[in-house]
Amino acid sequence: MDKKWKEMLEQHEYERSLLEAILYFSKDKEKGYFLPTIQEFVLSEVVNGTIAYVGGNAGLVGYRKKSINHRISFENDLCNYFKEEMEGAKGKIDTKVKKAILEMTEIKWMYVPEPGDNYPTCRLYRYYKGFAGGGICNAVFQSTYYLDSHTISKVENEILPKLSNSEKRDVEGVGKAMRKFVNGDIEYIKSHYFW
Repeated sequence: MDKKWKEMLEQHEYERSLLEAILYFSKDKEKGYFLPTIQEFVLSEVVNGTIAYVGGNAGLVGYRKKSINHRISFENDLCNYFKEEMEGAKGKIDTKVKKAILEMTEIKWMYVPEPGDNYPTCRLYRYYKGFAGGGICNAVFQSTYYLDSHTISKVENEILPKLSNSEKRDVEGVGKAMRKFVNGDIEYIKSHYFW
């Protein structure tokens, strides 16, 4: 394997590990440990949690604030807003953590042969839902789930010990700042989803 591919794989592994740790810290004991299975909610929560953590104006753009017909503009709006907010976050978050969150949430387009079937995606979606169920969230046919014990153990015993103090601080801070958005989304899901 050449050096470039090795570096890319290491970056992807680091990003997924950070996402697992962020989700771990987003658990709210008082409200329960639920997370949405819908990846667009999680993208919105990670972005808004990060913005809130660095003292930005969080919550202005979120998945449930748009209708399903506006999904495309939601992701573009969210990504653009996030980049703007993070430009003012210099020195407020570990540069490695900031870079990883920005890169995993960057929206790319998947082009398919049929006109009109193109769709936005990002690496966070791949880490969260994976291909054919290989992501952090393995739940199917339900709108919420709990982090599984394997992921919790992995975060506590493998991921956190490898992070620097500033990385741990920021991952925990983003996760805790996400709680408000996760809890709001879970309440929304309970009242609007029937699965």
